[in-house]
Amino acid sequence: MGLKKIIKSYRKLGARRFFKKWGDGLTNLTPLQQTRTALWGFPAIFGGLFWGIVVTFLGKIYWLCLILLGSLPITTMQLVSQIQKYRAQKKVEDLMKQAK
Repeated sequence: MGLKKIIKSYRKLGARRFFKKWGDGLTNLTPLQQTRTALWGFPAIFGGLFWGIVVTFLGKIYWLCLILLGSLPITTMQLVSQIQKYRAQKKVEDLMKQAK
């Protein structure tokens, strides 16, 4: 859905109805859609981590740099976990489609 379409819908429905419909749409997301959305967020997370490491290192804020470096392996494991989860959910969804 494009931004123009979202703005047009917001103006047409009004704030209260727009956000109600938006909330209803979020509750109807499938687990596969939720996992896919989470995966889309990881490039921004890694970009922020790397940028933060560079800035804190150049700014000689070494304690913060160490904290960011420490969070890097944890975030990497979260990414690997989400990829595995996505693949498993995709496989289940494909099997369900074949069964129909």
